[in-house]
Amino acid sequence: MAEEKRSANDISQIRELIFGDKIREYDRHFAQIDETLNKINDALKKHDEQLATVQKDLQQTSNSLTAKMESDISRMQKEWEETKKQILRKLEELANDKADRLKMGNYLIELGMRLKDENMMEQILEQSSNDGKR
Repeated sequence: MAEEKRSANDISQIRELIFGDKIREYDRHFAQIDETLNKINDALKKHDEQLATVQKDLQQTSNSLTAKMESDISRMQKEWEETKKQILRKLEELANDKADRLKMGNYLIELGMRLKDENMMEQILEQSSNDGKR
């Protein structure tokens, strides 16, 4: 048994002599790779957090713009309806004004006809009274 221990010890020493430098170089290299991977992982986590913040901000902005757009559309529809009502009211007023002018014109024509008829009646009466005097 002691010989086996010695033999295993000798093999370890031989392995250390032959591969020791390479193994330490690999260990250093793997440690550097591990450190680089940890830095990359930390950077990715930080970028994920920033991306989540940007996505949250974009969602809030989108919601805000959507609400503002809906509000503006609603306001514009109300303004359109009010403008339409005003236009219809004005058109009705114009139609009424025109109808009133037509009525007034008809009244003036009728009045003129009556005056003309009265003048004619007076002339006929005058002529008949003049004819009777002769």
